Amino acid sequence: MPIADLLAEYFTVTGDVIMVTETERLDEPGPVITYVSPAFERLTGYPAEHAVGRSPRFLQGTGTDRAALARIRAALERRQTIREDLLNYRRDGTPFWIELAIHPITDARGKLRCFLSVLHDITERKRIEAMLRDAESEARQARRAAEEATLARSRFFAAASHDLRQPYQAIRLLHQLLADRLADPGHRALAEKLGEAIQAGESLLNVLLDVSALEAGTIRPRMADVAVDGLLTRLAHEMEPQAQAVGLRFRVRPCRGTVRSDPVLLQRMISNLLSNALRYTPSGGILLACRRRGGAVRIEVWDTGIGIPEEHLGEVFEDFIQLGNPERDRSRGLGLGLAVVARMAKLLDHPIEVRSVPGRGSMFAVTVPLSEGRGGAGVRAEPAPGRRSLEGGTAIVIEDDPIVLESLALVVESWGMSAIRIASLDELPAALAPVAHPPDLILADYRLQGDRSGSDAVELVRGRYGTPVSALLLTGDTHPDRLREAAAHGYRILHKPIHPTVLREQVELLLDQATLPSGSAAAPAAPASAAARALSESTET
Repeated sequence: MPIADLLAEYFTVTGDVIMVTETERLDEPGPVITYVSPAFERLTGYPAEHAVGRSPRFLQGTGTDRAALARIRAALERRQTIREDLLNYRRDGTPFWIELAIHPITDARGKLRCFLSVLHDITERKRIEAMLRDAESEARQARRAAEEATLARSRFFAAASHDLRQPYQAIRLLHQLLADRLADPGHRALAEKLGEAIQAGESLLNVLLDVSALEAGTIRPRMADVAVDGLLTRLAHEMEPQAQAVGLRFRVRPCRGTVRSDPVLLQRMISNLLSNALRYTPSGGILLACRRRGGAVRIEVWDTGIGIPEEHLGEVFEDFIQLGNPERDRSRGLGLGLAVVARMAKLLDHPIEVRSVPGRGSMFAVTVPLSEGRGGAGVRAEPAPGRRSLEGGTAIVIEDDPIVLESLALVVESWGMSAIRIASLDELPAALAPVAHPPDLILADYRLQGDRSGSDAVELVRGRYGTPVSALLLTGDTHPDRLREAAAHGYRILHKPIHPTVLREQVELLLDQATLPSGSAAAPAAPASAAARALSESTET
């Protein structure tokens, strides 16, 4: 079969178009067509006789890329092969894309005889590419929308946390001041009931914010090496008094090792399991234990409580599930503690296991991977606070909420200290003018009016006296950037609402640390037992 017939058959099968143009008149309107294959009409709608003798420009329109046309002309002038994607228009006006390949054809003596073009229909490919671009654009927009929604949720939780915790802080402080002044047994009983109601409200606020923040995905773990013995010691300091108060034995069986986890979230998980054991153990005791299992440490909470029927084991991690509490006694929680544990376990990738025998007790276990070094200092145990006299000291109290400011000042004064009340940083110079000697303590709200912060207040006071005055920052703000900023400056943060007893313990620890000789152990971190404290210190946007 002659080569021309072979080519014709090939292009008939593939659907590609052969087009031959002359070599003269390369300027506008371009060389004219001398031949087109039969597939030309199928592709363009124009018969061959309509195309021969005309420039291929008749196929082009407003959407044709002028830069591509300029590149084609330059290649023809240099007698070079060129390949371009080009938008053309059919006889009925519909657009179509071609991959145009133009080859200069020379004779045996090297003289240019014509240009041979192959037109390959790529309309479907271009359609798919456009769809992919649209899909990618939509995906980018969806990602941006999701990121903006996450930021909005984070801002909402931070604002809700701050604004709701402020009144609770004032209520908690004023309640303690009132209770301390009551002598009549009947009045004290009423104050205790009021304290229980306040505690229930705080617990509800904290756990609902916890669950909402976890569901919104605004919490990002900050992994670190955690010393297991230190973790268990801190939990024992927190939970043992509570167990003894209700007549339960509390034992700890520690083990050495360093695990890789978020220290705040991990402590919160185990604390929730211990709190759950306390609520459902009417007699007997609780054991907090750990054991090595290959490349992990298994932290276990055992109790001699009421137990869980086997058919209900899968339900205990669901929201608002409280087996054995049909009357919904709020003193036994809201049924969200284990739900928070389950969400945190998923976030940290720490498997949870539960075993139980009705009437004999339960065991909850969290498996945490060992750190790569399998040692190191990690986050270690801190000494329990002592009791020291604060009588005669001076504290600067900086708070822009008038009720919280007065409540904090009254609590400080109940310790025997003098309290200098400051509502804004603008008042600071005048308030400190008559104070000749450095104060013993600064208690400052972290988020003050405008763009000022408690960190700014501390620096101003320290600059005024030229000495590192001991400082505690109080906040209801859970925005992670602000918390990290405070931590970067070395300030200790307590999260509102804080109980006056805990506040005093932290003040005593801070002042004790200030009097330690150089090289002594660092002061312990603020307690992380409250819900928002644990979560806010691990949140990232």
